[in-house]
Amino acid sequence: MNQQPTPEEILRDVPRLLRHRPTRSIVAHNIHTDETTSVLRVNLPAPAESPEAAQITLTTVLGSIADLHRTSLVVYTDTTWTDATAHATNLHTISAALVDGGLILTGTIIQTTDGWGRPGENNPHPTPQSAGRAPGIRDAARLPSTTADQRRTFHHALAVGRGRTLHTDANGPQDTAALADAALTAYDIPHAAYLMTRLLYDPDARTTALHTLTWGTLEPTPPRPDPRRLGRAIELTRTMAALAETPAARALALDLTAHLYFAAGNTTLADAYLAHTLSLDPDHEHAEHLSALIDAGSIPSWSAHPIPA
Repeated sequence: MNQQPTPEEILRDVPRLLRHRPTRSIVAHNIHTDETTSVLRVNLPAPAESPEAAQITLTTVLGSIADLHRTSLVVYTDTTWTDATAHATNLHTISAALVDGGLILTGTIIQTTDGWGRPGENNPHPTPQSAGRAPGIRDAARLPSTTADQRRTFHHALAVGRGRTLHTDANGPQDTAALADAALTAYDIPHAAYLMTRLLYDPDARTTALHTLTWGTLEPTPPRPDPRRLGRAIELTRTMAALAETPAARALALDLTAHLYFAAGNTTLADAYLAHTLSLDPDHEHAEHLSALIDAGSIPSWSAHPIPA
């Protein structure tokens, strides 16, 4: 086995794998038997809160990874080093539970607003430069910019798609799946608009479209999604959200993006897109449901296996 990475290397690795700089989080930085790395993030409980939810999620998921060799915990607070000591009791409880569960825990790193350190140290060390430059959650969840030409193309295609949807009988699950797959394959603005039109005029098609974007099939699902497909699907729905003109259309695309991030195991970005969705539509049923799942500490079952960045 290669030697254990240094704290600085771990602090640089976590934002790269999560695609954003976390805060108020506990991140398990995992090294597998083939020396690949993965991360698992849960919410950091407040000092006065019970650590039970975070403890159960970490012990259950990490304990189910057959090829897990060793784990380090990285705790991200939004406080200074002096105030971070308030988390000591909860961190000790969580660490003890992981060790009792048979995991090899190589240490705990605490990242605060003024540096990083290990529990018990008096003063923090400087944050590695690349870790400090990683985008925060607001920046990571920002929608892509669009041009006037792209918006004109999108709105023209919406009108075309509306005519196709309202004047055809081809609106069943197989047709929706084909439309979602075509949007992901063509990866252009007209196909994105056609998909959005179908979902706006037929809300029941949403589940089929989301399943197709995630898995690429309506058949029994594989053990886990293809990360490359998920990445393309996320960029497609983010583009749809950026081009959407009405609150309903934007909320639809934002909710799809949140569910795709959840499928990728990134609950932080999923939560950010859900917040955006609910700001546009406070009664959005699908967004409310997923938000409740994330608040309860739920993650996809396949998150027990690393999905490469």
